[in-house]
Amino acid sequence: MKHSRSSLFLMELLISILFFSLASAVCIQLFAKSHTLGQDTVNQNNAIVQAQNLAESWLATGGDLQDTRRLLENCIFLENENRILLVFDKDWTPLTGMSSPDICYTAELFCDGSVDAEGLLHAVVKVSEVQGDTIYSLKLDHHIPERRGNHE
Repeated sequence: MKHSRSSLFLMELLISILFFSLASAVCIQLFAKSHTLGQDTVNQNNAIVQAQNLAESWLATGGDLQDTRRLLENCIFLENENRILLVFDKDWTPLTGMSSPDICYTAELFCDGSVDAEGLLHAVVKVSEVQGDTIYSLKLDHHIPERRGNHE
């Protein structure tokens, strides 16, 4: 009789350990997923802020890339490609050049400088990870006023 009680107790104990092992595995997966979601949210918020900074700088200068470059610190101006590039490390701290091995994120403003028939100058801001995944993008339109007459 003692033998059957102790084996029943051991069986209960093993089932309890198995149940708590499964429950802890599920909890660990939930914590890992929440950490990943939190980091993705932080990256998206920073990407939105950087895209907004680039967009507002471009709009404030009337769509002029040269003036936008002067307005922004730590930017890389690629004149032959009509774009401005900002680079950041893993903590979204701006870096000064493309040669840094710490680059994790880029924010770029592209504007070809052509005005369409409606007088709109178009640009695109794209914030990406270095691996190439786009975090956030923003299309911009700036109306170029038509000048008439001689205003000397």
